[in-house]
Formats: sequence, C-alpha cells, structure tokens
Amino acid sequence: MTVDMRLFIAVNITNDARARLTDAQRRLRQINATVNWVAPQNFHFTLKFLGESADHLLPNIKKAMDTVAAKVLRLRCELRGLGQFPRVIWAGLHGETEQLATLAKRLDEELGRLGFLRVAREFKPHLTLGRITFVGDKPGLTKAIDSLRNEPFGAMRVDAIHLFQSTLTARGSIYTKVHTAQLKGAEHGRQI
Repeated sequence: MTVDMRLFIAVNITNDARARLTDAQRRLRQINATVNWVAPQNFHFTLKFLGESADHLLPNIKKAMDTVAAKVLRLRCELRGLGQFPRVIWAGLHGETEQLATLAKRLDEELGRLGFLRVAREFKPHLTLGRITFVGDKPGLTKAIDSLRNEPFGAMRVDAIHLFQSTLTARGSIYTKVHTAQLKGAEHGRQI
C-alpha cells in the first residue's frame, strides 16, 4: 500500500536566531492585522518543496539529498532584517546565499530526475514568519516591519539539509524530521 507524505527539504536555524525571531513576531503581533503566525519550532528555510509524495520514493529522495549534499561545502549565513511580500512577513538571509541558491538548484535538478516538479522561478532564501490574511492598520504594519528591516537575528553555519514530513492539523502544521544529509566538510568539523 502506498502512503502519501507531504515533504519538503529545508535548512534549520539556531536556537538563538529562533528566540530573536520569536521576539520580532511578538512585537509585530501588536499591530492590527490578522496573521497566521508560523510556530517558532517550525522556523526553517525551504530549499525544495516536494508536496504529496509516495512513501516508496523515500529511499530515492534520501539518496538524491545525500548525493547533492556531498558535493556542496558547508556555508555561513546571517539572518538579518524583516521584509514583506504581499501576503507574507519574512526574515532575510544574507552571506553565502549564492551557494545556498546553488544547493537549491542542484536539489531541484536531482529531484526533477525522480519526477518532482521543477522550480521555474529564481530561488530567494527567506524564512516565513507569518501569512497575512487581513490588515486593519497597513501603515502601522509597514512601519513595524521597516523598524526591523536591518535587525540582526543571528549568524548560522549550514552544515546539513533536512527532509521533513509536514502533517497538517487543526492546530497547525507539525514537522517531523525524516532524513538529514551532511554537507561536504561538515563530517570533519572543517572550518570554512
């Protein structure tokens, strides 16, 4: 029997960055806006969304991740600043983002060979803090986000990529780590 799993590949963030982003969320909650806030334990940077995937594909997905990760050096990034797409409040990623984009592209190519939908748009790394459903005080929300536009949320080293299963519940999504693939150099503690 085939079981579908909702899957995505992502980069985790540090606990320090998680705490700082949670504080930024707390400040933004005071604005008159209806936002579906992402739970802090679910903060991550998505590299590739796979969607509903048959469980028998898991070994091939893991192998593809391991193959790509083994060829990409670990990298350093900094979480800094908030921004807004029309309906999304996000935190930005700076530093070795070109390497992160290359990692995302290689995952996209490798998983495309397995039949997963390829991404047509340019990879723009961001961490979603919340999805806006209604804004009663648009100037207030814009001002609050602008006040955090250059806020540092913490440096991080990307040593690994993770495959997560997302289970949708009435209380929000629950993410379960299914697989971890170490980036090149991470297994030896090499500094970059």
